[in-house]
Amino acid sequence: MSNKNTHPLESINASNVILFQKNYLMNEKPVILKGMGKDWPAIRRWSADFFKSIYGHVKAPICYYKTNSKNLITLD
Repeated sequence: MSNKNTHPLESINASNVILFQKNYLMNEKPVILKGMGKDWPAIRRWSADFFKSIYGHVKAPICYYKTNSKNLITLD
């Protein structure tokens, strides 16, 4: 299903600061910045196993859009 009010976002390399500032930031235009988090330490640290070891005991409420019902799940 298509919505005529949606527009695909452009994407640029995050290292091109001048292009980002001139074409997107100054014009308040959304853009996808590719490569933005490649050196972020969490990229190497965060994994399913990491979250399971830290938060595996926590039950989190999940709301399903169609039914609005809540169920508790664990990361088993």
